[in-house]
Formats: sequence, C-alpha cells, structure tokens
Amino acid sequence: MKKILSIVCILMLCLPAVAQKKSSSKSSSKSSVATSSYSGGSRANTSIKQKGKLGITADFGFQTGNTINTAPDGAGGINTTITPDRTLNFMAAAGVTYFVLERLEIGGTVGYSLTRTWQGLDPNDNATNLYRRVGRFEIAPYVGFHIPICNWCHYVPKATLGFGIGSIVTDVQLVPTVTRNTGTSTRVYTDLAVLNFEFLVSNKVSITLDLGGIAYTSVTNTPAPNTKISTNTFAATFFNRNQFGVRYYFK
Repeated sequence: MKKILSIVCILMLCLPAVAQKKSSSKSSSKSSVATSSYSGGSRANTSIKQKGKLGITADFGFQTGNTINTAPDGAGGINTTITPDRTLNFMAAAGVTYFVLERLEIGGTVGYSLTRTWQGLDPNDNATNLYRRVGRFEIAPYVGFHIPICNWCHYVPKATLGFGIGSIVTDVQLVPTVTRNTGTSTRVYTDLAVLNFEFLVSNKVSITLDLGGIAYTSVTNTPAPNTKISTNTFAATFFNRNQFGVRYYFK
C-alpha cells in the first residue's frame, strides 16, 4: 500500500512539470513561427520606393587601346604586331534625374565630349603625329525604365536624345611651324542603351554601367572655310561603349 501511495505521489509531482514543459515548448515554437513569418514579411517588403526620388548624376566615358594583329611568318611560327590605336574618345557629363513612377525616370545631362583622330605623320617630320580634335558641349535629355534583377541591381534600358555644338581643329603640319585648320562641329543623336545597369551601393548612392546599345548619329563638320562634311551613322555597339557613372539620391 505504501508503495502504491509513493508511486501516486511521484506521478502527481511529475505531471505539472511535464505540462509546464509542453506549454513552454509550444509557446517557443509559436514565437519562432511568428518571428520567422515577421522576418519573411520584412524581406518581402524590401523593395525600394522609387517614385518621387530625386538625384544628381555624374557620367564618364573613355575609349582607346591597341590593335593586335597575328599572321604566319612562313617558317611555322606566328608574327604578332601591336599597333597603337591613336583614336581617342572621352566624355564627361553631370545632370539630374527624377522618378515620375516607381520604375520610370526622366532626366538630363550637360557635358563635354572629345574625339581625337589620327591623321598621319607630319610631312616634315616622320616622328610627329597629326590629329584632328573635335570637342563639343552637349545636352542630352533621357528616359529610363528600371527592371529590378535583385535588391542591389537594376537593368535599366534608357532612351536618349542629344544635341551638341563645338569646334574642330585639324593639324596640317607641326614642323617647323604649327599650321592648323579650325572650324565648327554639330552633332544630333538618338541612343537606346540596351546594356545599361545600375548597382545600388546604398539607398542614396549607386553606380551605373553602360556597355552598349543602338545609336543613330548625324554629324556636320566644317573643318575649313567653304568646306562642309555631313555624316550619318547607324551603329550597334554592344560591349564596346564602357561608360560608367555615379548617382546620389536625395530621397
């Protein structure tokens, strides 16, 4: 009888502890579920609100390099020659951008572009290069549409309409005296940046990278008096543009 009473007393003491343990485990599981659902909800709402965002932009571009040619040397080997690419393209621009919708932005830039083209060697000195330099101040309004790839990267196809006016300077000879022709240059172009991306460093700072697109350009040069040259060009420059920029957003 004493043994039975002892067993009953032990069971009565253990039951509240087991019940308390079960209730605590249930509450902890509920709290973990609530926490996970809350964190999941917070991750689902991490999309950046773009509408009404205002920012300033700075864009840069630089293109030059070398031409590498390889050919058989006739003895089972290969000759490699490296020719400097004397053509230089440079641009720098600053502007503003504003999001009229969550993904749609409008903006504009004011900048300067320089193109230097090799014209040959000086007739009086074979070690002196002659160049033609075309520099223009340009205005370019644009429209861009943002397609988020992830939280920190956007694919941004962008359409631009640009106009520029400036001067053209052509070297005639540099030895023994400097002789140059000067004139004017205008440029009108439309551009669709197909490979354009924006990388979000933070909510206020981002980096842009333009790797190329499709462009139509109309250039009118007056390199010398009574001389006018007009050139219209349609070009697809994929992975050959290499322009980058920095953006700072105020909101």
